[in-house]
Amino acid sequence: MVYILLKSYNINSLNNVVKFVQKFLLNFSFNKKSIINLPLSIKKYTINRSPHVFSKSKEQFELRIW
Repeated sequence: MVYILLKSYNINSLNNVVKFVQKFLLNFSFNKKSIINLPLSIKKYTINRSPHVFSKSKEQFELRIW
C-alpha cells in the first residue's frame, strides 16, 4: 500500500495536484483510490490588551494547521 502525503500553503495548487493524481490513477486503473484529509488542529490564544486598568479587555487569536 502506498500513501502520498501532499502539503501546501496554497489550497488551489493542492487541489490541482490532487486532480492530476486522480486522473493518473484512473488511467492506470488502480482499484482503490481515496482522499484522506489531514486532521485540522486549531490552537486558540487569548491575550490581555492592557495589563493594568483595563484587564478585562482581551484579544483572541487562532492558529489553524491542516
